[in-house]
Amino acid sequence: MFKPIFALGAACLASALPLESRQIIPNYPPNSLSTGFRLVANVTDPATDLNPPVNGWELTGIHTGAALNDAVLTSSTGRVFYHNGK
Repeated sequence: MFKPIFALGAACLASALPLESRQIIPNYPPNSLSTGFRLVANVTDPATDLNPPVNGWELTGIHTGAALNDAVLTSSTGRVFYHNGK
């Protein structure tokens, strides 16, 4: 009775061992850094500014519905944009 249980246990241990002991190193693309920036409204003619004034406000996005977004100016901190590449 112990021989079949021992053989089954030995087979499970043997199948858990890796077939090859070499380490595979993934081939990832090189890391790069990009500089973040914010878009700020600059009203050049104060006579045409909105009420309340939006000069210095930052651009951000808001979700308005399913698959719908709008770009808006906010007086708080806006969205950070990134320029990729060199």
